[in-house]
Amino acid sequence: MKRRIITSFLLLIVALLLSSCMFGLPDFVLNKTVKIKIGEKLYTEDDVWIRLDSITVDTRNYLTNTPGRVVAEFTVGQDTSGVEVWKQNITFVTDTMNSQTFNSCWQGDVGEGNFYIMTITRVSPHRIGEVDIPDEDYRVSFVIEKAIVAYKPNIYLYPKKTTQMTVSLDFPKGGKVIESIPDFPDKWKKIKVEPDAKINETYDYLFYEASLPNKWQYKQGWSVTQSNLEAFFRSNLADYGFIENEINDFLDYWIPRLIEHSYYNIYPQHTDKINELIDLKISKKPRSLLRMFYVIEPVRSPMISKIDTPIIPEFERKGFTVAEWGVVFK
Repeated sequence: MKRRIITSFLLLIVALLLSSCMFGLPDFVLNKTVKIKIGEKLYTEDDVWIRLDSITVDTRNYLTNTPGRVVAEFTVGQDTSGVEVWKQNITFVTDTMNSQTFNSCWQGDVGEGNFYIMTITRVSPHRIGEVDIPDEDYRVSFVIEKAIVAYKPNIYLYPKKTTQMTVSLDFPKGGKVIESIPDFPDKWKKIKVEPDAKINETYDYLFYEASLPNKWQYKQGWSVTQSNLEAFFRSNLADYGFIENEINDFLDYWIPRLIEHSYYNIYPQHTDKINELIDLKISKKPRSLLRMFYVIEPVRSPMISKIDTPIIPEFERKGFTVAEWGVVFK
């Protein structure tokens, strides 16, 4: 009798292990902290995998309370039905603690694409004095989250006179530029800008798209029917301080692309919120800066009662003015 029970128990364990392999249970889930060791390869539920290949530099010193730096080499990729779809190497340096964005090497239309952001949260154990840590003892904790794309931000520059300047972007919470015109960052350096915003006698604005963590605000906004979108954006952009050419550029691009749904929730992300995620650096400091992204979310019915109405701040164009709009399609 005992043998039967033991045999049945063992068969149950084998069945559970086989079912786990069969249904591909993930090693970890997105948005949760996970720990990995050198040589280990872990999968998410959508077959994205990550492997810690090596720790190439570690100059920390716990005895002297020196942060130092740790350089970790990873490989990330994605398998579909056992076939490798994409793979790339990424390097983290812990003295900056910057997140790294990686994507599936293709970019879809509005609302599509497959971008991820990975953040290192801890490297253990501590390095005590000058004693090196054996490779098998290292553990790196990280979080992977799906990124969201900021589509077609346009940056308009209006100096008071023809000015040479350099424009750059940084991503304090992770992210990277995935498209740009002209090419970022090289052709954003030492650009010649006219008072009418013409750049190098060619461009009317700097264009880019970026993958970012989804850390936008969703408490304030508006619920708008598709038929009223053009009138809404024309009025709303003007209320925030955008001028005719900027508004027309927005409408010309976005209204034809927002036609598939009857209702849209629109959540404004004003200058301070954008600055948290995308640091816009200009060698000549603007006197007036206006940044506005709309997070646009298609919905089946209006949700007016569930969204607080935003208070639109006053904006006045004085001196060298910079204006930027963009869209995050949720």
